Amino acid sequence: MGDEVMFFKQGYDLYLKAVIDKSVYQVGISQSNPYGKLQLKEPELVKVIGIKYEIRPPRLCCLRLAVMKPNGRLNGDRFTIRYHDIPDVIDFLVLRQTYDTAMARSWKIGDRFRSMIDDGWWWGSIEGRRPDSNSAFLCHRIRWDNGEVEDIGEPEIGGSVPVLAEEIASILYHPRGDEWPGGDRDAACRKILSGLEDVMSLAIAEPFIAPVDINTYPSYTFIVEYPIDLSTIKARFENRFYRRVTTAQFDIRYLATNAEKFNEPHSAIVKQARIVTDLCLRIIKEDSLQDVPSMYRQLLESYHSSNSEDEEDIMKPSTSSQDYATSSRSLRPFRRAAHRNHLPSDWKKDCWDLIDILWNCQDSEPFREPVDALEHPDYEKIIDTPMDLSTIREELRGENYENPLEFCKDVRMIFANSRNYNTNKRSKVILIKLIAVISQQIK
Repeated sequence: MGDEVMFFKQGYDLYLKAVIDKSVYQVGISQSNPYGKLQLKEPELVKVIGIKYEIRPPRLCCLRLAVMKPNGRLNGDRFTIRYHDIPDVIDFLVLRQTYDTAMARSWKIGDRFRSMIDDGWWWGSIEGRRPDSNSAFLCHRIRWDNGEVEDIGEPEIGGSVPVLAEEIASILYHPRGDEWPGGDRDAACRKILSGLEDVMSLAIAEPFIAPVDINTYPSYTFIVEYPIDLSTIKARFENRFYRRVTTAQFDIRYLATNAEKFNEPHSAIVKQARIVTDLCLRIIKEDSLQDVPSMYRQLLESYHSSNSEDEEDIMKPSTSSQDYATSSRSLRPFRRAAHRNHLPSDWKKDCWDLIDILWNCQDSEPFREPVDALEHPDYEKIIDTPMDLSTIREELRGENYENPLEFCKDVRMIFANSRNYNTNKRSKVILIKLIAVISQQIK
């Protein structure tokens, strides 16, 4: 989440061609032309503003991309792509930082280079430039030292030299100062790791410490698209896997959303997951080390003192539109899945009707368009998955929702984001009014 990347449309088109040629899965209309009427440059600078996964098979990564201006601001254009790792398809998403470093080299014919492929360095020379290439994607024709000549790809035979750990470290992403608290990733990770260890020592966290046992719950892999657990999150902090703190928050929210997806809505395991998720998010948000047991007791009291179960369900603080979570030894069988094939055929029309009602509601004005980053520069530091009514309209128009639950979760995300970002009473009054509108429509 939050990555700024260069998107190569040529590469994505080659991916779709490979999927169709190999009959990997059926490519839908919205996937074959995700850009609609957008006129994209080659490459286009975009920002990852949404991530979710689909199990076809194969497991597809669905990225919601917002087009960026050169100055780093979003221009309002958005589109969604779906893809998976497939042999012989070159990466068509490249980190902006990596792209800028590569382009600064001004490669010329005759230049020598080395390429990191898997865990080894391979050497070659630039032999020429393709006359039909209008971008940096596959624009050079190269000769590997083993004699193979091709547009940039992978050599099939020959030798390579292992990549050293310090060489990997030198080319990894270097965080910006605003991407970690205090501008220091190492210090932030150490503080968060200390808090995570305290959380993992609590009895309530036991079900979420390790990955779900697939032998015990074989259906888990067919229901939960993005499994995650505390041990994995901890290891990612230890290995500096996260490029910014918001990506860690994204993973942590899956603890609750996966539990909600696999278990009964009001089961004990779901409540445990919400508490553990909120506890971890608070640890990340605080600037200094906290007394985790005290924070846990405060959270427990706040959950027990909740007077409105309906409001909690609509505006629960730890869910996201991606809604994927983790699990446990005490997971119950997932019962809602049995009804998925019996959804009413007009549910999409109902979704459109609800969005139209919300859009025409006077109080919905602050939620119709994406939050302006210029007016609220701290918004992306607090909210890692922005959502608004116009984006939901685009998702409906592109038929990106496979069931009404996905639609509902995006609507709830709007309210959850507003609740997490705003603290004034007027904001809460507006949210309550909109929730009343939704509740009336559901009845």
